[in-house]
Amino acid sequence: MTYTVRGKFKESQEVKELKEGVFARNFVIIVNEGNLNSRDMPIIFNMVGKQPRISLVDDLSEGDAVEIEFELRGKQSFNGVNKYFNNLDVRHITKL
Repeated sequence: MTYTVRGKFKESQEVKELKEGVFARNFVIIVNEGNLNSRDMPIIFNMVGKQPRISLVDDLSEGDAVEIEFELRGKQSFNGVNKYFNNLDVRHITKL
């Protein structure tokens, strides 16, 4: 299932090579629910793939309005301890 969120681009982290030709990069947007009592929330997203896809955030500057389409992924650790992890896996970025 795909979700969509709008916010303002904050920063991107460095690109990491996972294996030959496959890269990962995290970036942060600031989301505000829009009512007077809401706070700005920094949300970190993850992109994994080939280089052209990973460089999508290179053209963004801090404060740019963006719309992010993402999939929510989750998993449980397999080492016998009840640890859970989630990931916001980016499908598409649109500069508004």
